Amino acid sequence: MVYSDIIDATSEDGFLHNTGVQSKSYRWVSKSRVESVIGKTSPRLLDEIDFSILKDIPSYKKEIAKYKYELDILQNKYTELQNRVIELENKWKTR
Repeated sequence: MVYSDIIDATSEDGFLHNTGVQSKSYRWVSKSRVESVIGKTSPRLLDEIDFSILKDIPSYKKEIAKYKYELDILQNKYTELQNRVIELENKWKTR
């Protein structure tokens, strides 16, 4: 079963075994309470955790929606230009 709040982590991410990081249940721990450090995690996993946290922030959601809208406009323009190129190529071939 796949849970949307669990980020898969493997030994490549710095863990001893395959595991998951629960990204919707945050706990802050003082550095003074940490008794030892076992290792470090990968930048990839940290990026996924960052994204998971950020996407719940309303202002971030608004920014993402804005960029998705702009991306849609650019993709539509790109498709129009591709079609125009094909049209011109076909016109050129028939001369």
